[in-house]
Amino acid sequence: MVVAAILLLVLLALLLAWQLSLSARLGSLAARIEALERARRRSESGEPAPLAPVAPAAAAPPALRPAIPLPAPPRRAADAASVEQLIGGVWLQNVGAVVLLLGLFLMIVWGYTTHRLGPQALVASGVVLGLALVWRGDRVARRVASFGQALIGLGLGAIYIALDLGYVRLHVLAMAPTFALLSLTSLGAILAGLRHRVPVIAALGVVGAFLPQFMAAWLGLGGFRLEPWPLLAYLAIVDGLVFVLAARAGWSGLDLAALALSALAWGALGPGAAASWPHEIALAALFAFLGLAPLPRLARTEGRVRAADLAVVAAPAPGLLLASWAFLAARPRGEVAMLLFSLAALELAASLWVDARRPERDLWAPLTGAASLFLAAALERALGEPATPFAWCAEGAVLIALGLRPRGGWLRAWGSIVLVVGACGVLFAMFAHAIGHERAGRIDGVSLGHLAGIALVLLAGAMLAAGRARLTTAERLSAEGWGAAGNVLLLVWIALAARDLAPDFAGGDRSELRTLDAALTSGGWLLQAVALLATGWLRGSAFLRWCGLALLGFTLLKFLIVDLQTVDVFWRFLTAIAVGAAMLALSYAYQRRQRGRG
Repeated sequence: MVVAAILLLVLLALLLAWQLSLSARLGSLAARIEALERARRRSESGEPAPLAPVAPAAAAPPALRPAIPLPAPPRRAADAASVEQLIGGVWLQNVGAVVLLLGLFLMIVWGYTTHRLGPQALVASGVVLGLALVWRGDRVARRVASFGQALIGLGLGAIYIALDLGYVRLHVLAMAPTFALLSLTSLGAILAGLRHRVPVIAALGVVGAFLPQFMAAWLGLGGFRLEPWPLLAYLAIVDGLVFVLAARAGWSGLDLAALALSALAWGALGPGAAASWPHEIALAALFAFLGLAPLPRLARTEGRVRAADLAVVAAPAPGLLLASWAFLAARPRGEVAMLLFSLAALELAASLWVDARRPERDLWAPLTGAASLFLAAALERALGEPATPFAWCAEGAVLIALGLRPRGGWLRAWGSIVLVVGACGVLFAMFAHAIGHERAGRIDGVSLGHLAGIALVLLAGAMLAAGRARLTTAERLSAEGWGAAGNVLLLVWIALAARDLAPDFAGGDRSELRTLDAALTSGGWLLQAVALLATGWLRGSAFLRWCGLALLGFTLLKFLIVDLQTVDVFWRFLTAIAVGAAMLALSYAYQRRQRGRG
């Protein structure tokens, strides 16, 4: 577990460093593009460009013979050298910093548990070591910038660890001075990051801020973890200051890292740690604030918002559900549903507020996605397992219907995601219901609910087909996809419904039940095929007609392979007459239709 914890922290540090460096490069590229746009507008308006200093004319060089072209250096060797420099110069630095923070935490734990050092000495040594690293890193950064900045971040992380353990376990510091000193440390990380204009300083400080909680949980160190209320205050301080730094410097990757680490830190408490609703409500308020706080600034942004900023707005919703789902699953369903419905309404109100202030729908999209996610979770808690798949299918169909309006591509995409989950839920629920109850001789309300969910899937396909003009190129086949999915689900439902209805027509004989199962299933599939062909003719849909023909052929194949082997003579000739008559009738209809065209 210790090795897994180290590897996880190292992976987080590497991903964070890569994302932050990429954000910095994108920011530089955006500045260059903006400068080029200004120059283009200046040239189009006829404004003279600023004059550049004129260099003195140089004497014309004497005529030279054509130089022999030199071979270009091998590109593969240059790429290999750059990768080697990245691994040796950047990755080793970040991994080493995280491992050193882990070693400092374990050193304080060792000194306390073995009583080799007093608690005051341990805390003081950690703070002094951190300050020394910050001072030395500031000096080294003048010569080797990246390494010095890593030392600054390492020092800030060491101070975080020492102060955290000094309050939680060593009891050297009281709550008020501890949180005051932690706030000063976070403020120092902000000032250091803004001064050097690099996010790695703040990133290592954030890792150091959360490291004690993770190590205490993973190593099973009793007494080294914060209780729920102090942890909430701690998360509020660290995340709040991180968001201030990110808003000032544009480091959205740092926001995402803080959100992920906060969710993990709360989840590390265990399912029984947050045993009261005040804890959960406070956590929900914290995550909602972290997701909505950037909105006033982003709503004033001209043009499209960066993908990293959109992720910051969308991430708190899944983060909150993942962090506290163990608690939510153990509480009464109605109470949980009320909380989730409230969060869905809050996200929906924020999306409407943003939509009224921005012509672009980039910022509106993650807010509606978060509202839909909270709504789906609330429906699951409010309705329970039997009705949840139908509710999800209904939510997906409604989102698709709303998405057929102008600028509704995101709603269609999110509705399709919810509908996929609902359709899979209907499929699994049908099999679970068939396995979990005996043949009742009738179709019960649960099976009718499954049929209603299938009808919503087919309705979504029909709405997409009717609004095909508003679909993008990637969505052209979505109507056919949902039509095919709905008909496959209907095939399964008919087979399971035939299983339930068979006892109405048979006695207790098992062989007779199997006979009726096969015959009723074939009859139901035959009716479905005829309905598909008729609908395809009425709506002029070749896809539906092909589906009907394919289902008709599949039914004939089942009759030849399965039914003739299992049913008795009476059902054999009855099924054969029905299938043959249906085929002849459809053939006659096709020929009359062709003759009418001629």
